[in-house]
Amino acid sequence: MGGRLPSVVRKNLLLTCWLALPILIFAGLIVWIFVSAGRPKAMNAEAVGQGAGDTGGANALGEWIAGRNPNDVERANIARRERRPIDPFVWPGGTEVIVEHDAGAPVSFGWVDAGTGLLRSQVLTYRDDAWRAVLIEHRPSPGVPVYVSVGDMSQRIRGDERAVIGADGGALRARSIGGVVPEGTPASEPLALVIDLRG
Repeated sequence: MGGRLPSVVRKNLLLTCWLALPILIFAGLIVWIFVSAGRPKAMNAEAVGQGAGDTGGANALGEWIAGRNPNDVERANIARRERRPIDPFVWPGGTEVIVEHDAGAPVSFGWVDAGTGLLRSQVLTYRDDAWRAVLIEHRPSPGVPVYVSVGDMSQRIRGDERAVIGADGGALRARSIGGVVPEGTPASEPLALVIDLRG
C-alpha cells in the first residue's frame, strides 16, 4: 500500500474539505473586515460633486430614526459647508459646553427655562484641562442668556423679581451666546461652545 490512503478515506477527506470550505471562506472574510476596519482611511478628501457632503435632506428618514430633526441637520450642514455661525443650542448633535478658568473649584452652567421661568443648572465635569458638559436633550432655547458660576448657582424669586445667584451670594451676570462656526463638526456630534472665565 505504501503511503497512499485508502480510496474511502480519501473521498471522506475531500468531502469534509468541500463542506467546510464555505465556513472557512466566511471566517476569512470576517477576519479581513476586522483587520481592515482598524487601518486608517486611504483617502479623506473633501466631498465634491452632487451632494458634496450634504444630501439636501435625502437621508431625512435616517435622521428622523436617529432622533434628529432632518431640517435642523440640513441647516447645520449648510452652516458647516459655508462656515457660517450657528446658535450652538440648535445644533442637532447637542452642545458641548467648555468653561476655562484658573480656579480649582467646580463650575456650574445654567439658564432660566423660557417655559417655566425656573433655573436649570448643572455642575460641569473636569477633564482635558477644562470644565465640560454635553447638553443634548435639555438646552437653552435660542437667544436665552446663560449663567456661569464658579461653585453652585441658585435662583431667588421675590414676587416678579427673579435673579440667579452664585456661590458667593451675589447675582450672576447673564451672558448672551453668539453663533459658533462649526469647523468640521459633523451634525451628529456635539458642537463645542467655549466660555473663557480667565482674566
